[in-house]
Amino acid sequence: MTARFVRALALLVLVRAGGFSSIVAVVWLRDAYSASETAMVLTAFGVGAMILPGLAGFLVTSRTLRPILTLAMAVNGVVMLLVPLTFGGPVAVIAGLMFVVGATSSLARSLLGTLITFASADGLQTRTQSMIAWAANLGAAVATGIAGLVSASNQQYGVLFTVEGVVLIATAPVVLTLGRPTVPPLAGRRILGIGGVQDLAFALGIGLAATAIMQGLGMTFALVTRHPDSFVLAALLNGVLILVLQPFVVRVVRDARSTSYLVWGFAAATATSITVAATDSWVVLGLGWTIAELLLTAGMAPTVLARTPPRLHAAAIGIIGSSWGITAAALPVLIVSSSTLAGPSAGWSLLAVIGVAFSLALSFRPRNTTALREREP
Repeated sequence: MTARFVRALALLVLVRAGGFSSIVAVVWLRDAYSASETAMVLTAFGVGAMILPGLAGFLVTSRTLRPILTLAMAVNGVVMLLVPLTFGGPVAVIAGLMFVVGATSSLARSLLGTLITFASADGLQTRTQSMIAWAANLGAAVATGIAGLVSASNQQYGVLFTVEGVVLIATAPVVLTLGRPTVPPLAGRRILGIGGVQDLAFALGIGLAATAIMQGLGMTFALVTRHPDSFVLAALLNGVLILVLQPFVVRVVRDARSTSYLVWGFAAATATSITVAATDSWVVLGLGWTIAELLLTAGMAPTVLARTPPRLHAAAIGIIGSSWGITAAALPVLIVSSSTLAGPSAGWSLLAVIGVAFSLALSFRPRNTTALREREP
């Protein structure tokens, strides 16, 4: 790995670790706002996280990617400094600020992934995406640890928002040292056509299905298990296994098998959903969740990139970035409503159906591949 690659991964860990704000916000906001007002603020955060990654995927170029990423990190930092100053004021103000936090933090994560992707050599995308996932998971682990320490202490959350803001502002210029990636001309500059729409619809479908599985396995267990405290154990097992195993996965995965990883990831999710529905076991969940996540992260982006033309790659990566926000916002409603109507197993059935449908669809879809960058004639 080059020094630039390592710096980019370190920034991704930092930006992802900044996600502790959304974790502690639930506790912090309840001190000054009602449950409905807190829900409104968190919804604003989630809506912001949905919008910008996909939009930026159509707009960024080789010249603008780094400046936009730098600006996103800096704005994220500035708004984090403002949040403690407005705490306790009108809920619309804090909701607006958290909307910007969600938008800029998700944009920064997505653009860092885009930058790393286009800086990586052809033939190494599966390994690159696994490294990106590992860095994001490490950041999430740091975020969870920070949130746990804060929740267990009597520290003021405003101090942490301030520290995060200062760190983001201070490290944003590091982006400009990462080198300019080669981003193919984007579809936003021309008419997509039916083929382009189909390619991006494929990216959206894969992104929504894979992120629904990766987020939905833990979310469903947390919402329907008969032993709520065991979710912490399952999440801890998953987190530890991911951090330990992903570096080894990076050594063995290959781009040529990316679709197979995706198929087996959906199959593993189906088996996990059925087994956990029958056993309510946090150990089974932790193991199955880990296997599915390792396979899906190795296969998701490389499969999408292999089946879309290079001019649509940045847009496709942005769509995958927005998929995380969309499924995070939609899944709780779907899981709770289906479980209310048809019982606790309904949520698991939903995930199993997604797994079966996409593993079968990908098994029969022709495996057309393209390079990350256009080849010279």
